[in-house]
Amino acid sequence: MNTSQLDYAPGVLIRARGREWAVQPQSGPELLRLRPLGGSEKDGVILLPHLEPTPPQPAAFPWPKPESIGT
Repeated sequence: MNTSQLDYAPGVLIRARGREWAVQPQSGPELLRLRPLGGSEKDGVILLPHLEPTPPQPAAFPWPKPESIGT
C-alpha cells in the first residue's frame, strides 16, 4: 500500500519510524500530526510522508494468544 492510498483520518493508527502512532486532527496526505501510542501530546511529531525513507503503513497488531491470558 502506498501513502496515497493510506487513510490519514484522525484516530487512524499507523506505523512509521519504527513505532506506532495515532493520527491527530489537521493531518492530511502531505503533513501528518502524530502522537505515539504510549506517549503524551508533548511527544507528538509532524511527519512529511513524502520525505520518509520508509512510507507510513497501517499499524498491525498480532491477535492475543489464549494461552497468555492474565488475571
